[in-house]
Order: sequence, then structure tokens, then C-alpha cells
Amino acid sequence: MDRFARLVSRLLHAPVAFVSLVEEDRQILPGLVGLREPWAESRALPLSHSLCRYVVASGQPLAVPDARADERLRTHPAITDLGVIAYAGMPLTDAEGLVVGSLCAIDHEPRAWEPGELSDLEDLAAACSAELRLRVLSAKSRSAQQVLETARAAAEHARTDAQRLEQQAQAGMDHAELLLRASEELAQTSGLEDVRRRVRDLFVGAGKPSYVGLLVADKAELHRVADPDIENSVEREVLTLPVGAAFPSARAMRERRAVFVPDREALVAGYGSDAVRFFDRMGFTTVLCLPLWGSRALLGVLAICWDKRHEVGVTERATLTAASGYVAQAVERALYLDERISVARELQAAMLTDLPLTDHVEISALYQPAADDHMIGGDWYDAYHLPRAPASDGKTPALIITVGDITGHDMHAATIMGQVRSMLRQATVDHPPYSPATALTALDAACSVLPMETSGTLVHARLDPVDGGHDWTLTWSNAGHPPPLLRTPDGNVAQLLEHDVLVHRSLGPFDRTEHRRALLPGSTLLLYTDGLVERRGRDMDATVSQLVALLARHGNRPLDEVLRRISNRLAHPAPEDDVVLLAVRTPQSRSHSDAETAGAASPAPLSVHTTAPTFDRCRPERGPRGRIPVTHLGSPQPRREWCTMRFPFGFRSARAGRPRRRPRPTYGSWLAGTLSGTGVTRLPDRGDGSLVLVLAGEFDGGTVAPFRRALAEARASRAARTIIDVSAVSYADTGLLRLLVQAHHRIPRFTVAGPLPPQLRRLLEISGAAAVLRITPDIEAARRV
Repeated sequence: MDRFARLVSRLLHAPVAFVSLVEEDRQILPGLVGLREPWAESRALPLSHSLCRYVVASGQPLAVPDARADERLRTHPAITDLGVIAYAGMPLTDAEGLVVGSLCAIDHEPRAWEPGELSDLEDLAAACSAELRLRVLSAKSRSAQQVLETARAAAEHARTDAQRLEQQAQAGMDHAELLLRASEELAQTSGLEDVRRRVRDLFVGAGKPSYVGLLVADKAELHRVADPDIENSVEREVLTLPVGAAFPSARAMRERRAVFVPDREALVAGYGSDAVRFFDRMGFTTVLCLPLWGSRALLGVLAICWDKRHEVGVTERATLTAASGYVAQAVERALYLDERISVARELQAAMLTDLPLTDHVEISALYQPAADDHMIGGDWYDAYHLPRAPASDGKTPALIITVGDITGHDMHAATIMGQVRSMLRQATVDHPPYSPATALTALDAACSVLPMETSGTLVHARLDPVDGGHDWTLTWSNAGHPPPLLRTPDGNVAQLLEHDVLVHRSLGPFDRTEHRRALLPGSTLLLYTDGLVERRGRDMDATVSQLVALLARHGNRPLDEVLRRISNRLAHPAPEDDVVLLAVRTPQSRSHSDAETAGAASPAPLSVHTTAPTFDRCRPERGPRGRIPVTHLGSPQPRREWCTMRFPFGFRSARAGRPRRRPRPTYGSWLAGTLSGTGVTRLPDRGDGSLVLVLAGEFDGGTVAPFRRALAEARASRAARTIIDVSAVSYADTGLLRLLVQAHHRIPRFTVAGPLPPQLRRLLEISGAAAVLRITPDIEAARRV
């Protein structure tokens, strides 16, 4: 603006000129020339000294030759303070035409302003107004640009804050989901390997670690639980660490606190070379080791590792610490279950008989427990010599053999099994001449009096040598058990179908029958439990026929091989029930042995085997199909054999990679009124006093709880009659039979209504329960009973 002031001064030959903008309380001089101090430096004048305000107020040019002679201005302070005598001012306008100031010329002497001078001043004022408008627009543009830039910066800052908040929210959600998954997943673990597997898959999201290790404390050592599904040779190199080792995990255990290693430099500075080498080979950069606190002691350490540097904030550390609490609970539960299962398996193994030493018959047994670790079964076998045998030559003692199955798959069933086994032994030895039927009758009498819920099936047999030859006599009594198989030397196999009803406390004393059959030299007798031939979705008779064919084909082989072949072909790799096999072979005649020697290689020497393995917490060498090698005792040459006793850590499914578990029903109210899976439904009352329960699905020792409750309520209801419709039962075992027989004796006018499914009909026939229960073709027939 000073340029316009200089132009005015040169064109009008005025000593003072300035560009003036009038505000409410002052006059701003953006352009000036010739103005005395202090006004020139401040570039502002008070309104009291402003003549330009008259131009702004009127909106018209103002030309005063001598202010001293003008009525309006003669007392004006500008005359004395600024030396204003002559004054000429032209209005300056903005873009809307409003007068905002003036372009003026001032002279210190009186002066008459020429028209040409005023015209030049007007032109310069117009140019100055245009310049002012441009400058205003430019200022507004700069202001708008600044506002825009400020807005952009604010938006960027807001976006950054939003992203940060979103990341924090996502991290919070990840942390919450981690704790939720930990509470759900780790509540269902069944062993240390299962805990290790679930911990590996527990962490997801942006901060997912590259490795999660589980180390369990054992006295002064930490034992790493290796990943059961992912083979990592480096991980398996350091499976055991002393608590005093220079490792972060050992330090966390030793100092009983969380240990954080942010990077490799911190690891090198604070720990040993072995730790650095192990971490480098595993590819770790950042490590967080959290102690696992149990209810009573420190259980171990959870090692969370990242392959890149990872900052663990306060919130994340708190979340991981909380998750480690769930891991600690799962580890404590797994250790307890492993210990409990180990004790239970040892107890069950201790109950299995060491087969007697004998040179007269070949005897071998095989036991395979159910795949579910918690299903400690009631299957057993037994064999022992009698003090004397009435039909013997006095030198060869008679032999008692038993195979039985107590209903249930728990510690209670195993306990009842041990009691029944001992009671049956006592009943046999105390009742000469050692009749199997007499011993079973005595067992029934004892079970009906003693306060024990006894229910099950068994075959109890005696083998007597015949004087003066190689023949033997078999005497047996069958209490509802699957029929034994007898193979003669010519390869023919017969089922010994004669049987009585199962053993059940509600049946009371029962006069058992026994049967006798002569055994030719070289005959093979096979006893087994229902776990070998009963399987969901398969016909039991067809499986028994397959068993007959296997025994006929391979029955001349050594007995341990026969049992192994039968188990490999018929027993499921992850059986739902215990399996017991007991085989006895009578000695062959000398002529038959000589013929076999001449025609083929000599048969294996007679030997005695025991298959009761011992258990420990270490993983043993694995054999075919997950079997454990044990040494057979009593053989001429001790040898290795693959026993089917499953290791307590769990039988794994190759496809799923998790322990195989049997499906369990959801136990809702048995009065639900709808059929869904395994369940019990009560039909509406028709006014005839009948209480009708419909069973549907699969019923075994682990899934009969709804039916047990239903029977208890039916008994309390005192209905005129109780009808159980079993036509929709797809599978059943002796657990259901036990409840049916028990209800038959406790509930008046108790009736089972068919039509009977084939599997259940066969089970009722074998167990003898069909002769005890009242069975009708359908519900309507039962209502008429």
C-alpha cells in the first residue's frame, strides 16, 4: 500500500499521503508517506485525529483547501498535531461497494485542489480499492487454506486416534475372546497332551505368538510337554530343565514370578549360552514366561514366544496372566486325572489273575480296556487249580476258569468286579466237588443278601482230566454271558449256547444249571466278553460268526497268536467297552503230535502267559495299533508281546488329532415329550392308569441316567402299570438290562413293549433276561396285561 501513497504524493505534489482504513476505534494506515512520528511507526491514528472518517461516513470524496477556515474542522486535533491544513480524500470500497477507508493527500499549507488532481486521486483510489479487494481475497484464501490445513491435520489426528482406539478396542476384544476361549476350551481337557494341544490353538489375532510351550514341574526339574501333533526336533532336544538352569522358564519357576525377555540382546545379557542357542534355533525374539499356580503349589511355567519383537503392554500382560490361570487349572486337573487313571489302571491290572503255571494245558489271556480313560471297566478273567479233582488221575489237578463282565464303566464297577471275583473263588473252593453251578448259586444267594448292587454276566467252568488218557471234561455254567466257543482238533467250532439268566441282585437266589462236554486232545476253548462282539451299527450274530471263522482258521496256532489275531480283526482300535479273551487248549495226543512233527515244523512248546502289564507315567514304546509291549512270564523263553492294554494318556484319532470320546446325551427333563437322540419320553395319560415311557437311541452304562431317573419317578407315581417301549432303542448293553430287571422286581405290573430291535432281542436272549421280564409285542398289548 505504500506504493499508492507515494504515487499520490508524486502526482499531487503533496508532502503527506496515506491509505487509511477506518475501524470502530482507530484508523489504520497500511500505506503512508511523509507522516511524522510516532504515527508513522505505529501506522495508526486515533479517530480523534482522523479526517478520513468523514469520507467513510458520507461515502463521498472530501476536499478541504484550508481546514482552519472550515467550520467542521477548524478545531480538529489533526491541525495542530499532524499539521493538516489542506486535505483531499477519495473513498476506498470493498467487493460489496461499502466504503471502508480513503486514499488521501495532505498539505501543510492552504491549497486549492485542481480538478485534474482530484481526478488523478480518484483513479488512484479506484486502483487502490481493487488492490485492497485482491488482498482481502488473498487473505481470505490464505485463511481458508489455513483452516483447510488445520481441518486436514485435525482429521488426520482424529483418524490416527480412531485407528489407535480401534486397535485398542480390537486388542480388548481379542483379550476378552482369549479369556473366553480359555475358560471354554481348557475346561474340557482330559490330559496333559490335550492341554498342550489346546494351549497351542488358544492364541489368535494380531499378537498371536509363534510358539506356546508348557513346562510341568516335577521336584527340582521342569518337564516340557512336547506338541503331540507337530514334530519339532529342536523342541524335543530340551525336554527336561533343572530349576537352576539359566533359562527364562527356569527363572520364572525359581523366582515364582513372570519373566519377560524383550529381545535377543536381553537374552544374551541375562541368560546362559544354552538358552541363547535354543532360542535362536527355535526362532524366538521376545519371550514371556508365566508361572502356573495351582491351588496348592506352583505347577509349572507357560512360555509364550514371538518370532519378532513384541511389546507386551500392561493390558496384554494382565490378559495373558489371567489366561495362564485357566491353563494352570487345566494342568492341575490333568495331573489329577492322570494320577487317578494311573492308580485305577494299576488297581484293575492288579485284579487280573496271573495265570497258573501248568504243564498240562496251554492257557493264555488278553485284556484290552475301553478307549475312554475314565471308563474303568468291570471285565475280568480268572484261572486257578483246584485242590483236587474227583475225576482225575490224582496227579493232574482240575482247572477253574472264569470270564465275566460287571455292568458299568467306572471305579464302582471295578470294585464290584473285585468283590464278585473273590466271592466266586470262595464259593467254588468251599463247595466240593467244585460244581460251577453250585458256586454260581452260592454267589446269587450272597449277592441277594449283601448290600451291593451286583449286576453282570459270566461263564464259570471247570476242566477235569480223564484218567488214563489225554481227554478232558469241560463242565460249565453260563450266567447270561456270550456263549463260549469250542474248537475241536479237526477245525470245527461250536458255540456252547446253554445258559441261565444274568447275575442280578433283584433276582435273588437262583438254582443254576451246569453242562458237561468231553474235550478231545488238542481242543481249544475260547471265552470272551461282549466288548469283542458288540459294536454300534453292527449285527452281533454276524460278529460272532466272524469270530467262529477266525477261531476255525487260526485255532491251531499258539494261543497268544490266536488271541492277537482275533483282537486285531474284531476289536476296535478305540473300543467303547473292555475286551477280555481267555483261551485254553488241552494237550494233544502223542500220535497227533508226532504226525504234526513229521508233516510240519514242531509246534511251539506249551507255555503260560500273563497279560497284566504294569503302568507308569512315562510313554512306552509303541507297537502295532497302539499296543504296549510286555514280557510274558512263565514261558520257556521270556519274549516280547504286544499287549492291548492302552496307555493312560489317551488313544488318539489320526484324523481328528484329539482323544476319541463317546457321545453323551444332553440330559434334559425326561418328561420333555419329544424324541431327540438318546432320551426317555413319557406319553400322555389315556386315563387307564398306565404310565408309558418310550426309550429312543443308544443306551449303555454311560447314557442310562435319564432312564434311571424316569424309573425312580415311575415307581414313586404308583401307576397301575408301567410300560417301557423299547422299539426305538438302536443300541443297548447290560446297563439297560440291569435297570429293566431291577424295575421288574420293584415296580408292580412292569412290562416291556416291543417290537424288540434285533440287537436288544439278542442281548435279552443271551443274558437270560427274556425269561425274567414280561415282554409284549407292542404298547396296546401291554395295556391289556
